[in-house]
Amino acid sequence: MVDTLNWKGLAISFGIVNGVLLFVSALLAWANVSFLWWNAQTFGMLAAWYTVLTPTLAGALFGLVVGALCGALCGWILAGLYNWSSARWG
Repeated sequence: MVDTLNWKGLAISFGIVNGVLLFVSALLAWANVSFLWWNAQTFGMLAAWYTVLTPTLAGALFGLVVGALCGALCGWILAGLYNWSSARWG
């Protein structure tokens, strides 16, 4: 028997991680924090992909919602592809 990924669990976990990542990144940009790999250019790259992400509290909340939705969708797709390929080529 081939093991399968639980698509609900993977979608929820990817959604939580991506939502929190975008929320924290908007708050760091709002506070003008720069350390290690994080700087204004890193936030600019994220804001180019997620257009609702702005360095404000409202932008952080929008980033949380949009990040959770995008992460959940990606987790669902990844689990579906894994389950399909493991059933096909097992």
